[in-house]
Amino acid sequence: MGSASIQRLASLHQIGEDGKITARDHFDFTTKGSDFHSGGAGCTGTLDDYLKILVVLVNKGKGANGAQILKSETVSSMFKDQLLDTPANENKDLYQTLESTLPEYAATGPLFPGIEKGWMISALLTTSPWPTGRSGNTIFWCGLTNLYWAADPEKGIVNFAMSQMLPFGSLKTIGPWLECEGAVYASLNK
Repeated sequence: MGSASIQRLASLHQIGEDGKITARDHFDFTTKGSDFHSGGAGCTGTLDDYLKILVVLVNKGKGANGAQILKSETVSSMFKDQLLDTPANENKDLYQTLESTLPEYAATGPLFPGIEKGWMISALLTTSPWPTGRSGNTIFWCGLTNLYWAADPEKGIVNFAMSQMLPFGSLKTIGPWLECEGAVYASLNK
């Protein structure tokens, strides 16, 4: 990452056990580069970059400008449970709890209880509607620093919350994301 890009990075923060929020250093692989391959951790971009990608997911492969970026069949396959017929899917409890071995980085707790889930090649699939108004058959994903996005093709809604805070899964970050999501869906009914 170039020095100009590093200067544009949002500050990273830590929520302490006492609930206080303090600034902390970024991970070295984010700012200094690394041969550490972590499935995308350290990926950087702007809100605008992410939203351009998410719009493609709710527009059957078309970008905001109308250009076909992905085949509609490709996008459709991204919204199917890829583990539906596997032994791992026999135990739906696998999708219910996040168990952390590093509490500084990730919280242990329920993973959206009461919401039916599946896994696909691109994200976590939720097959039942959410209390926020999000449709079933929606995909979402998260980043370690409490970045959350969701793509709901049925209602044409994408959302993204960027907090830059640890630990992952903190209710201080998930709560506001879901509250904002609920407000967006509620506005559709007005």
